[in-house]
Amino acid sequence: MTAAYVVPRDEVERLGSEFSTHPVGSGPFMLREWRHNDRLLLERNDHYFEGKAQVKGISYRIIPEDLTAVIEFELGNLDIILSLPPSFRGLMHQKNGKILLHHKEE
Repeated sequence: MTAAYVVPRDEVERLGSEFSTHPVGSGPFMLREWRHNDRLLLERNDHYFEGKAQVKGISYRIIPEDLTAVIEFELGNLDIILSLPPSFRGLMHQKNGKILLHHKEE
């Protein structure tokens, strides 16, 4: 429930309307770089209370065009596509026993 997130009052007051572009958190990853409409780079938070994540970081690319995202996935440049439009569902098949695309219903 985004309207009920706990946020640090002092940071909200200090940053004002800029608060939303300066994330504050205590999760397993920390924001390293944010290129608006391009990508987010997250790095592991070694001080996370449940222990270090098993990966050093995550690169989250923002690709607005569905066809570009599918091509990047097929080329091996993406590990995950979060949303696959119905017109591309035909790509959900197996090749050499490996799942190329796995669809999860919400």
